[in-house]
Amino acid sequence: MANWPGLGAWRYGRDVWPSLASSPYATMDEVLRRKRRGMLLTALLLTTLAVSIVYSSLRIQLSSSTSVDERRRRLAGPLTKYLDPKSVKEARRERPAKRQYKKRAEKNYTWTSILSPGVFETFHIRPPSEPVEQLLPDDPIIQQRRRNCQIIYVLGVEGSIHHGFMPVIETLARQQVDPLTEYPYHVTKGHPQLRDALFSSENVDDPNLVQATIEGLCPFYTTFWTESSSWKKFVVIEGNSFPSGGANSSPFFTKRQRYWSELTPEGIASDELALRHPTSLQRFYDAYSPYVDVKFVVLHRPYLDTIASHVKYELGPKMHSTVVGGFLLILSRFLAGHMYRQDANGAIEALWTIVCADKLQSKTYGTADDLNVARQEVLAYLVNFLGWSTSDCANCWDGWIETTKKKSVEQRLGKLGNMDLIAEDRDRLAGIWPPRREEDSLPVQQCQP
Repeated sequence: MANWPGLGAWRYGRDVWPSLASSPYATMDEVLRRKRRGMLLTALLLTTLAVSIVYSSLRIQLSSSTSVDERRRRLAGPLTKYLDPKSVKEARRERPAKRQYKKRAEKNYTWTSILSPGVFETFHIRPPSEPVEQLLPDDPIIQQRRRNCQIIYVLGVEGSIHHGFMPVIETLARQQVDPLTEYPYHVTKGHPQLRDALFSSENVDDPNLVQATIEGLCPFYTTFWTESSSWKKFVVIEGNSFPSGGANSSPFFTKRQRYWSELTPEGIASDELALRHPTSLQRFYDAYSPYVDVKFVVLHRPYLDTIASHVKYELGPKMHSTVVGGFLLILSRFLAGHMYRQDANGAIEALWTIVCADKLQSKTYGTADDLNVARQEVLAYLVNFLGWSTSDCANCWDGWIETTKKKSVEQRLGKLGNMDLIAEDRDRLAGIWPPRREEDSLPVQQCQP
């Protein structure tokens, strides 16, 4: 038995490949050949399994990319790319890929899709509202939403101290409580879905996009186990400046154009791209105002201070003054054509009011008491204009940011005659900007040009 040629092969095969233990007559070549064949089959199976896992994960991602939950998670990412930038570098971010808004509006991946229609009647449940494009503005559901859904756009050019005023109006909004329901307002500053629709979309007024956005801003549904969102007041605050971002790369669909600095302010105000940057005010208002309460808070800062805040834009303060002057014409023409509007009850009311940045700064007043009185007056008329309930806000001005620039306006604008040239640009806007309304008669509403 010791010299039997198959014995060694059997022992080797039993140790290397267990199945060979049942074949005591296998030769060494057969053992190695079977071993290589088994290893090849094992590798093939593992490769197939890995490919199938990767393919399945990709299909899951693709199939869920247009779902409501996935879209909201993606839109809830970092929002710094949409902020009013303080340098061109901060705005140089890649624009997000275009979304399939039509699929987003047509599909509703919620628990209601697995329930039969009879369930809602049996348990007195009101399902989420149908796509709003099927409802007319005078529909009761739309009227209810318009009363409880408000978009406030803080409107101003670059350098109007948006970064100082936005925390103030946001804090004031969070103090509000609906006197009818005693629910606090649901406040969002810079809603990602609205920003995506206004600033990263080619067709701002696309019906499917508009209604999908409104559903995300102010959901309208009731269930028997949760509070009714149809009775909550939603406030969305937006404030991207005109213009915004850089020319090379920015999150806006219509980017800043270098050739604007070569035009006159009148030429910029008539330019097709300028009228769509960072969004089209006219198309935005026409598309959203029938369904939600849209109001504008116009933010004005003295012209020389405005230009001096971004002296490096457009290759110098004079060119920057030309661009800012063009956008002031765009804003003034929009506001002049939209002085008043009809509220949800049919009454005529103001569509916008003005806030003078110079009336909010400590350097304007001799004492802290005078400053506090003026700021309280601003809060009071804002609450009245917006239809809110209270102007009591002890911490509203905690987020106010005074300018930190140490150099004077004259030093920042340079010594090459820029002061005189920019002052001439300011004087050309006399009677046009800042805009004025007869109702805005308080001392704190009289802005310095």
